[in-house]
Formats: sequence, structure tokens, C-alpha cells
Amino acid sequence: MLLLLLLLPPVVVGVAAFFLGKRRITPLEVVVQIGVVGALIVGGYYATRWLGVQDTEIWNGRIASAGSGTSSCCHSYDCNCHEVCTGEGDQRSCSQHCDTCYEHSSDVYWEAYSSNGEQVYYDGCNPPGSPTPARYLDIRLGEPTAVEHRFTNYVKADPDALIHRDPALRRFRSRLPPYPRVSGWQVRRFLFVDLAPADMLELDDALDELNADLGAAKQVDVIVVVVAEEDPAYFDALAAAWLGGKKNDVVLVIGAPRFPAIAWARVMAWNKATGAEDELEGALARRVELLGAFDGAAVLAVLRDEITRGYQRRPFSELDYLMARARPSGTAVAVLLALGLALSALLQWRFWRNQRRMTGLAPHLRVTAAVRRLRAWWRGRGAGDAPRDG
Repeated sequence: MLLLLLLLPPVVVGVAAFFLGKRRITPLEVVVQIGVVGALIVGGYYATRWLGVQDTEIWNGRIASAGSGTSSCCHSYDCNCHEVCTGEGDQRSCSQHCDTCYEHSSDVYWEAYSSNGEQVYYDGCNPPGSPTPARYLDIRLGEPTAVEHRFTNYVKADPDALIHRDPALRRFRSRLPPYPRVSGWQVRRFLFVDLAPADMLELDDALDELNADLGAAKQVDVIVVVVAEEDPAYFDALAAAWLGGKKNDVVLVIGAPRFPAIAWARVMAWNKATGAEDELEGALARRVELLGAFDGAAVLAVLRDEITRGYQRRPFSELDYLMARARPSGTAVAVLLALGLALSALLQWRFWRNQRRMTGLAPHLRVTAAVRRLRAWWRGRGAGDAPRDG
């Protein structure tokens, strides 16, 4: 229905121009205008619809290899320049032609790969004799890696179908952490809200190790959020903001208003089967609550045990039925509508102006001449003479 509504204004413009144009616009020109604008709108509609459900998930691994090597030199410059002329007399024209030369026979690069085969570090285009980059020297074989990968998140097509948009979202919005993003090959996923324990960085490192151990084997990415909040509705607000997490996430949220005492725990995860998902989430939350007081090492031990035993990532292809409900964003709809109307008006204006130069031509020749003039106008060369019949 939305696509039909987007196509309606260009059709109205074309038909109105035909009836109000005093025979200066032909039916074939109207068809061409509707076809061109319709193709633009339909293509833009499905492109923005697809882009709207693209997302990223984090794959975890370890640095598996690192090294340096040589590659073709990328420091080029013009050399052996000479003038080349063609034609004679007034038709003679000259231009300068140069060869491409390189400053070095080769360049030096440094790179590192993860256990998932991902290139997590690359520094190339360095002249021979360049010092080893400091960032490369910090790389340790076996250290945890986190790399973002694109996937189609069908939940974004219709979030309300699976995610309860809790009213608490507005109440807690200012206290909800942004979803963790990777920098280089590292990411902070042990998050504290309104809390700052002394060992928070060490806990984040320990969570990286857990993700590196379980990441590839279980296709999982574990995130822990500890918040100084007594109301469990905070979890519902976070789940609504994060759309239930990415497809390989297990997100443990712990409420500790009187830190380190634990008041509640909740889990969001896209596990394979609904029953197993409920069992995993429930068991994990209960075991964390039974700890009584927050202990980072104990929390990570519970996560490792429960995920190893009960987590199996759900294939998101099971949710592809939601794609039928995907819609472009409001901004995309407005842009498509504006482009469609603008292009419709431009085509009708050009058809109108070109009519006096095409009197007597067959309708298809009028369209051909108008298209050629549009192309010339677009390229800034101005309109040429219309073709003549015969």
C-alpha cells in the first residue's frame, strides 16, 4: 500500500500535464515519465527497505597469526613526460603524456589475523626501512579479538512483532548504555551503569577471555550489564532499546541498587528453541540471583557453565517472514516522494518546452528527441536540434 501511495503523485502529475498541456505532451511521453519515475521509486523503496534491516553482530576469536611482508610500491609519480599532438592546422591539438614511476621497488606491510580468518590489523604502504608500528608491537598471539560482521536483522522489519515496547523505555532512556561497538579488535562488554567498581577493567578483560573461548564454538557474544536500579523494568527498557540483542547475543543484566547486593537478574538471548531459551534464561538468572552479592568471577563462571551446557544459537532465517512487514523509514519515504515529484515535474517541463521543435514528428520520435535533449542538458552542453522524420 505504501509503495502504491508513493507511485500515485507521479502518475497524477503525468496525467494532469497531459490533459492541461493543450496537446503539447503526448500520451507516450506521459507513459515514459511514469515509467522512469516509477522505476526510481520502486528501486529506491526496496533498496531502503533492505538497508533498514541490515545490522552487525560481533564474532569472537583470538589472534592466530601476525607478520610482515613486502608488496608493490604505492608511492607513484609521473615521469618521462612528453607532448603528443594530433591533427594539423586549426585541428591540431596537443596534450602531455607521462609514464608512471615508483619511488621504491616494494613497500612493507604488517598484518594480523584472527582464529576466524579475519584480518584484524593491517598497516601497509610503508617505504622500505620504516620502523615497526607501535600498535603492531602491542599485538600478542592468542589475545582475544572481536570483529563486527553484517547480517540481516529481521527483527528490525517489525520490532513490535517480537519485542514488547515497554513504557519504561522513556523513563530509563537516559540511563541505558549504547550497544557495545568494536574499536580495532577490542570492545568493552562488561558495562556498569551508575557504578564504578575498582576491578571493572579486569572484569572486562576476563569477559573477553570468556568470549574468545566460547565465541566460535557456541557462536555467541556475551554482554554483562550491572546497574544500580531496583526496578526490573529497567531490563524491559534495555531489551526494547537493543531489540532483544543481536542474533548471537547472551545479555545478562543485573540490578544492584545497593551494590554489591544483587536485587534481580534477567537475560535476553535468541536461543534456538523457545522452551530451551526460557530454560537457559531462567536458569542463568536464578543462579546469578542466588549469589546474593556481586562477584565478577562467580558471575563469569555461571555464564560459562550455563552457555556451554544450554546455549544453541537460533538461525535468524526462521524470522525471515518478518521481511514482508519491512518498510522504509519516514525520512526515506519523504526523500523518495520529493525525488519522484521533482523528476516528474522536470520531465514534463522538458517535454512541454521541446514540443514546438518537434511539430509534425511521430510520438516515438518526440520522446527520442526529448530524451536526447534531457541528456544534453544534464551534461551541460545545452539542447541540440531535434531529429527530423525521414
